Amino acid sequence: MLRDDHGFNVLVFETAVDYLGRKTPRFHIVYHLHNRVQDLRLFLRTPVPEDDPVTDSVVDIFANANWYEREIWDLYGVRFAGHPNLRRLMMPKGWEGHPMRKDVPVKVEETRFTFNYEEIDLNKFYAEE
Repeated sequence: MLRDDHGFNVLVFETAVDYLGRKTPRFHIVYHLHNRVQDLRLFLRTPVPEDDPVTDSVVDIFANANWYEREIWDLYGVRFAGHPNLRRLMMPKGWEGHPMRKDVPVKVEETRFTFNYEEIDLNKFYAEE
């Protein structure tokens, strides 16, 4: 209806937000639509339950949602019912989990620069693998 009747015919972006511990439901999908004729922008937010994170795909309405929804699936673990090819986009094939979820532990590896080159023991990072 927004696309056909109100001219919001451009999906500018689609992303996800993880509100772990702050909102229920935990996940929300955010859509940014644009009406080029009237130069109007519209942001929509769809809540997605944590226990079964699934929402409908909008690929049949906006073709460019294909990559956005694959990215959201890959990084947040929200599935899109009716998506034609929902598979990993950014993370390696063997990756387990979804790294943008707030309950995923952060691994930090200090970057080696010229000023701290001597201080960083790279063996401690590679010994864990």
